[in-house]
Amino acid sequence: MTYLEFNILHLLANYPDRAWSRQQIIEKIWGWNCNNPGDEQIVSVHIAQIRKKLSQVDAAAAQLIKTVRNYGYRFDRPPICENTLNQNVS
Repeated sequence: MTYLEFNILHLLANYPDRAWSRQQIIEKIWGWNCNNPGDEQIVSVHIAQIRKKLSQVDAAAAQLIKTVRNYGYRFDRPPICENTLNQNVS
């Protein structure tokens, strides 16, 4: 995973269930305001690469990044496994 891809994933995962617009992601990761709507496509390209790389390791992990139509992306909280809960309580 590239440095930029990692930073995008880190941003999304640190704020689970929060939707980020493509413009907000550009501002946070690249540090510049995007005035050209075509600039936002770069986020979509990086998200596609992140999903592809995650799916090579764990198909379920790639599904945690959701597209918010006409807005951007969000990272869904992974479901808690019942077995994990039981192990932590014991």
